[in-house]
Amino acid sequence: MVAEKKPSNTVKLDQLHKSIEWSNRQLEHPKQKRIEAIRQFVGYHYSKDGSKKRVPTPFLKLAVSIYVRNLAARAPRVLISTLDNNLKPIAANLELAVNKIPEEIDLQDTLRKLVLEALFSFGVAKVGLETVAEILGFPYGKPFVDVVTADDFIIDMSA
Repeated sequence: MVAEKKPSNTVKLDQLHKSIEWSNRQLEHPKQKRIEAIRQFVGYHYSKDGSKKRVPTPFLKLAVSIYVRNLAARAPRVLISTLDNNLKPIAANLELAVNKIPEEIDLQDTLRKLVLEALFSFGVAKVGLETVAEILGFPYGKPFVDVVTADDFIIDMSA
């Protein structure tokens, strides 16, 4: 009897599933360590899933709050200048417009969340332009920055 051969796209799909499962197994240990660190951070009284040990002084929470304040104190700002006197008003207007973007997209809060995530494992941010309208037939985008937590992060560990 001749064994049936699987179509090539089915074989490739099986290989893709195996690769995804392998990559997820590689990230299990860091994700577990992250969960343990977060349990220590939230403490014993947070919930039944909090820390197993009672700590009289939460030094981890104190250290994390200090690091977050120092590493993400405020959203970055830009300085736009030019040597051409005719372009100085335009540069000043552009600087005002660009410095408005971080507060519109709440970049300061996102950076704080990103630093907090990075202190417990690794910090990944998704950055891009979201199409919000169309002007003269061209799409107009609004920038965004979002935190991708370690639980939602997918990566090919063999790459």
